Amino acid sequence: MKLIKKYIKDIIINNNFLRNKIKNLKYFKRRTDIEESLTSSVLYFNNFIENKYKENFINILDIGCFGQIPEHFTKLKKFNFYGIDIDTEEINRQKNHYKGKNFIFFNYKVIEPSNLSKLRQNFVEPELIKDRFVLEKVQSNHHNISSSKLSTLNKNQNYTKNYFTEKKTTIDDAFINLIHPKEVNFLKIDIDSNDHEVLYGADNLLNNENFFGLQIEVDFVKKKGNYRNYIEVLRYMNSKNFNLLNFVHSRYSSELLPTKYLYSFPGPNYNGSPLMGDLIFFKNFDDKFLEKLSKDDVIKILRLLEIYNQDHIAIELINKIKNFPYNIKNEFKSEFIKKYSLDFFGEILNYEQYCEKYIQNKDKFLNIL
Repeated sequence: MKLIKKYIKDIIINNNFLRNKIKNLKYFKRRTDIEESLTSSVLYFNNFIENKYKENFINILDIGCFGQIPEHFTKLKKFNFYGIDIDTEEINRQKNHYKGKNFIFFNYKVIEPSNLSKLRQNFVEPELIKDRFVLEKVQSNHHNISSSKLSTLNKNQNYTKNYFTEKKTTIDDAFINLIHPKEVNFLKIDIDSNDHEVLYGADNLLNNENFFGLQIEVDFVKKKGNYRNYIEVLRYMNSKNFNLLNFVHSRYSSELLPTKYLYSFPGPNYNGSPLMGDLIFFKNFDDKFLEKLSKDDVIKILRLLEIYNQDHIAIELINKIKNFPYNIKNEFKSEFIKKYSLDFFGEILNYEQYCEKYIQNKDKFLNIL
């Protein structure tokens, strides 16, 4: 039987046509599905914690909460979500739609701090390279939608500014005046304009011992006349002792070669240049930082790492924690690898069993088909 299996395997390996056909089968594609998105669709560890640690709440501040709340929060119970947006009508819609006491919304325009120039002077790009990587015109900027089409668009694509509030706040002021004494563990910034600049308005929040991570929309390739650059955000966050753990991008085509839009409104295209995207940062987990963390804070970080598809970093963090007993560490790690265990081996294994079975079946992890 082994000889027959080896014979079949050799045929597949040496036949490009068969290899390509097998690669396209849904069974083989499912291995990578859990790695393809910014956030995870399966939250075994979070569900485990919510059942076992009743008081562990993660606290999220979303700057630019226009549209749908991230899907993973609809699956969880132990969290507090604070949303801020400039659109008054949208905030009212959010309040009517998300009525749970863990959803709180504020109607403000979030602005950059008054000392922006001083804060950013060490992080901006030198003048001589400002005009590199520039797109002259982007397709979505010049797409006029007829009024008949506009009326059928989803509420999330509201193009008017009639409902914009005049109330203004920086992120730090919002935290102090609207949220404190509650803490913020994770910050999300997506306001489709001056994301880079308003980040500096969180200068104090980023230094907070209970603040652990950030998701921010940045520019990778610049539109002409727009000199913001993701390198500035990298430099600033590194200066705050944060590490970049993940990034995704959205493509935009030039109007010289119009291509199909990804959504039902002018925006990202199926192909083109990576004009913008999201960066994910988490605190650098050095010994000095870990010494200050309570058990509750460690669990909050682990929950956020699972949400943002960083299970391997979570297991590394578990190994570094000194005041967790061995059985708790193994229990936590077993929850993180559960989805991989089911995906690769078709059964639920604990962490030690999973690693042992990996050693015995290393060939299954090689993309040789």
